[in-house]
Amino acid sequence: MVQKLSEEQLIQLYLEKKDPAIFEELVRRHISKLRNLIYRIVYDVETADDIVQDTFLKVYEKIDSFKGRSTFSTWLCQIGINMALNYKKKNTRYQMIDIAILDEQSTAPSPEEFHLEQEELKEINQHIQALPDKLRVALLLSTIENKDINEIARILGCQKATVYWRIHQARKILNEKIGNN
Repeated sequence: MVQKLSEEQLIQLYLEKKDPAIFEELVRRHISKLRNLIYRIVYDVETADDIVQDTFLKVYEKIDSFKGRSTFSTWLCQIGINMALNYKKKNTRYQMIDIAILDEQSTAPSPEEFHLEQEELKEINQHIQALPDKLRVALLLSTIENKDINEIARILGCQKATVYWRIHQARKILNEKIGNN
């Protein structure tokens, strides 16, 4: 029954009944996207999972303060991003990982081509990780999460013009580093 309800209806029903099964449905609907977003900030699977869990715990504790001025997912992302950025500030040991992407071509690349692709991806990943947090998060929300500028501005708590500038700066820096002017 709860699976057919809209997000707004679920939240309203949860606030009325405080039924954990209803909150579990909210978690089920959002956990994957939130985990992917947090991972792209901290670049560590276990840390991302911990932050996602802490985010949902915080949301569970604070859901009564959700005013509905934005979507639930926007509110959730804002909390998760803040928790991830706070984690990064507190932990100087920041681990980088290699990105592995499946080849979408019908034929497999040669070992040399595969190695070159992995090296290029590693270099791109390093440049993305080196971006200042504010630029990287704006870029990730825009390009990976496909969020519109208004929603990104609400998540980050800044003006739309600032979001546009951050995305532009991130792309400019990446283009300079990678050499695709």
